[in-house]
Amino acid sequence: MSRFALALLRLFFEVVEIRYSREETVEIVKSHVDADQKIIEAYIDKFGNKPRLVCQAIEHES
Repeated sequence: MSRFALALLRLFFEVVEIRYSREETVEIVKSHVDADQKIIEAYIDKFGNKPRLVCQAIEHES
């Protein structure tokens, strides 16, 4: 989310950001899909440390 959107949301809500490290993302993805670590890391390079997007990409690849 953009910093502007977060600042705007903070006016009305308590905002919590969840961030994952590369290693955490790999472990999360491995627990949900059966994929080689190199494939997971390639999708992390493409989508960032976003486990849901990485999982979806791997599932659609199959």
